[in-house]
Amino acid sequence: MKKIISLLMVTLVLCGSTFCSLNVKAADVDTNIDTIIVDVSIPSEDTGKTIDEVLGINIQSRATSMPSSVWDWSNGTYRANFSIDYECCYTSYKFTGYSTLYVDVRASRNIYTPAADVYKVYVMSGIGQGKIETSVELNTTDTVNLEISQLDPSKQYAFAIVKANDTSTLSGTIWVKQQR
Repeated sequence: MKKIISLLMVTLVLCGSTFCSLNVKAADVDTNIDTIIVDVSIPSEDTGKTIDEVLGINIQSRATSMPSSVWDWSNGTYRANFSIDYECCYTSYKFTGYSTLYVDVRASRNIYTPAADVYKVYVMSGIGQGKIETSVELNTTDTVNLEISQLDPSKQYAFAIVKANDTSTLSGTIWVKQQR
């Protein structure tokens, strides 16, 4: 059993759902899982858009936007539990200083829907809603290891998790770290 060195729970309301930020130093996932390489320099169909534009709705009216605080890497790995009732939520922090970040995600729905377990992870930059740098669609309840490469170390990036607007709740955990 892994020891949890420190635990700080902050409850935020995003998109009508609870997003708990658990800042834990000793929290790793299985690194024997295959890694999906996400090259930020290769645009996706959503590159340059906002989440509003992708979803065709006004998320700003739901009080969701890019975080304003930057993660302090001296705290170690960022870990947050999320629960999304509507379309999306952002990480509670932006991340900077590295050309590659490692993002691990594990998520599942509370009920079966036609969307099954499909959801997207967006790499975002900017302020306000931010702009999409690239995205990856995931269709699994297993832990997924993403290697986000070709980042500009001087820019600040956040991650958004987006699901279909249906009757389900997508819940899970996201980890952001400097190294595998």
